[in-house]
Amino acid sequence: MTIPIVSTPKLIPSEISGKIILKKKSGPGEMIGNTEITIFNGSVKFEGIQFDEAGDYVISVTSTSPDVDSFEFSLKVLPEAEVIPQDEVVEKESVPVTGSRPIIAQIDNTTIVLPPIKIDKPDGESNTTLIVDSIGLMPFVSYNGATIQDRDIISFKLYHDGIIPKLNLTFNDTLNLIKTNSPQDDTKIEIFLNSKSDNLKSIHLKFKIEKFKKNLGETYNIIGTLDISDLYRIQTKSYTGTSFEVLRKISSDLGLGFNSNIQNTTDSMSWRMNNQRPYEFISDVINHSYISDTSYMSGYIDYYYCFNYVDVEKEMTRDNTSDVGVETGDGIKVDSDEKLVRLSLTNEPSSSKSTFYYEDSSKKITNNASKTGLEEGYSTINKSYDSLSKVFQVFKIDGTTSNGDKSIILKGSNGDKESFDNNVTTKYTGRLDVDNVHKNYMYAVTQNERNLTDMEKLVMNISLPNTNFNLYKYQKLYVDVINMAISPSDTNRIIYRENGDWFLVNISYIFREGRMTQDLMLVRKEADKTPDEIANTTKESIKETKDEINENPTVDAKANDIYEIGDIYTVKDKNGIEYTLIIKSLSDDGNEIFGNIKEN
Repeated sequence: MTIPIVSTPKLIPSEISGKIILKKKSGPGEMIGNTEITIFNGSVKFEGIQFDEAGDYVISVTSTSPDVDSFEFSLKVLPEAEVIPQDEVVEKESVPVTGSRPIIAQIDNTTIVLPPIKIDKPDGESNTTLIVDSIGLMPFVSYNGATIQDRDIISFKLYHDGIIPKLNLTFNDTLNLIKTNSPQDDTKIEIFLNSKSDNLKSIHLKFKIEKFKKNLGETYNIIGTLDISDLYRIQTKSYTGTSFEVLRKISSDLGLGFNSNIQNTTDSMSWRMNNQRPYEFISDVINHSYISDTSYMSGYIDYYYCFNYVDVEKEMTRDNTSDVGVETGDGIKVDSDEKLVRLSLTNEPSSSKSTFYYEDSSKKITNNASKTGLEEGYSTINKSYDSLSKVFQVFKIDGTTSNGDKSIILKGSNGDKESFDNNVTTKYTGRLDVDNVHKNYMYAVTQNERNLTDMEKLVMNISLPNTNFNLYKYQKLYVDVINMAISPSDTNRIIYRENGDWFLVNISYIFREGRMTQDLMLVRKEADKTPDEIANTTKESIKETKDEINENPTVDAKANDIYEIGDIYTVKDKNGIEYTLIIKSLSDDGNEIFGNIKEN
């Protein structure tokens, strides 16, 4: 049962900092949820608190601030209503269902199982080995079965290059591992990072040594790529079904697990891998994937041998207020008695031992809104040529946004409707043969690209000194941004423009100078408004609505198979709006045209 606790009864002055902490003093069950909240604007709000048993409870309220008095309150938790189960209904697989999977969840398990890494005991008893689940906060690296000691590691970076996990390792060869056994073709290197919790997956990966270099002195650099041989072998295959079904089948063929936050897509066709490597084909399928005009897709192979296929907009708009994570801070391995806290990050110094703490000094904010507007416009007119019906398809694609009530839509200055409506770029995506591909095949490329570009208008890079294994790429994540430099002219404890929900697009594990950190890249496509701006939002503020279009608008055109530079075509979309296309250049084979489209 969810028990909302609105705030502490005591009024807290806005200049007071710290946290309010709830603890169960008495009661039959346990209190679950985020029980520590940072004081915000003179108050706190606890949401999603749950109790595993009904009964009478006494809750104590304390604070990390010496200026806040402790107190207690009582509450009664009622038993949950009895639910009468319905008759089981067998779902027909032939009926595509979308949108009911709430989070990025595992659908298929990986079949790639690495045997536990074993190391010799320090006393030299080579016949006795230890399973490396006791490795602490340092990365464990095994080269050809021999351990590279952490004190020899100069730098270690686990990261993504496109959809594939990569490793960049520089180390001193004090044990002469390279001298006696230098890398050959298809040599492997293994890593292990301990999550410090039985309820969180540790990272155990094997890499092919892709590049090897000897530096000055006895130091060496290795770049590794995920060890899945079939991922890199050129193949020619054909798959039939939706992009969801095809990517799930390819993942199975490669031994990868499959995770997603959707149940299917609406882009069924025959997908051909013509003389391509599977990772190239996977990227191509994602680019042409389609669910609806309010969805856009992306994907990657995670650090656990699973392919993740994600409706980005669905995750961005998901309600994450009840998300909780396992606290494994302070270097303590916990087993059964785990502490669940709200899944959010903070730079509040009192949380410096927590895995949910990020270093304020590491925070870097980049605003790409103007650059994106100048280079990409605020929307894209996409054009393709239907080879069968001899008509152009013209449609305007706009990145999804909110209604602007609580955020600033970064498309022109506030109230600049002219820019909002007319800063448009044009893209020609080539010929379309609708007999061979799904009807949104060309449209999807621009829609996915347009939205993924807009997604990174605001970028925040931060570093966690205590690695947090609750986090994953393409996760909606709440970030507390506390003002660490309060002054008479800036008395707000919260930096409103930066505080709030962000979207996690990259996670790197870094080990350097004996210290392991976790570097995160978070993005936003809109800036949050301050409380005053929200209160003063008017109907005149720029707002958008995005009506779903299930079919591409086709238009009549005076077109044939022969194009010449300077040709002018007048086309109309399904709403009767006229556009003029002027051909400016042709590709070498004459099959692609490049020109300007403008509204008449």
